[in-house]
Amino acid sequence: MNDNQNDDDKLKEEIEKLIKEQTSPKNISFQMGFLLHKRFGMHILLTLMTNLLVAAIIIGLSRITVSFVEVYSFEAFFIAITLYTFIEIPIKLLSLKYMFKYIVRSFGFIFFIYNVAIFFVVSLMVNDFDFLIDPLNVVFFTIAFTVLRSILNVYIRKSRFIQGV
Repeated sequence: MNDNQNDDDKLKEEIEKLIKEQTSPKNISFQMGFLLHKRFGMHILLTLMTNLLVAAIIIGLSRITVSFVEVYSFEAFFIAITLYTFIEIPIKLLSLKYMFKYIVRSFGFIFFIYNVAIFFVVSLMVNDFDFLIDPLNVVFFTIAFTVLRSILNVYIRKSRFIQGV
């Protein structure tokens, strides 16, 4: 009888541990798509690589059709996108922590506004990264950037190789 009770206690502890692990804010953020990886360092690295790749694709495609952004050197491109990434991550995390209800109500539109503002500020900070004359270029670039990055993020999150499953 005592062994049965010990087994039940162990089972209850395991179940409580799994429930606690599944409902942690980190795991919920990963499941909802706000994090690319469960380890935060890996998330930062994946976000930086994704942003560099997506920005390069958007800038390359926009040169063929309508130019949204003018990049005069590779260094300016790398600095601008890296700066964008390291400004975006803390703003997104703080927003998720303190404004989650409003983000859900706006269907994430708040993040789009943040991204437009961050790209505009980065273009002011980096001399050789410019959105030309039309202010709508920042908006068009951000729309293309967000759509392509969302598609790529889905593939990253589903990749068993990247997630280490």
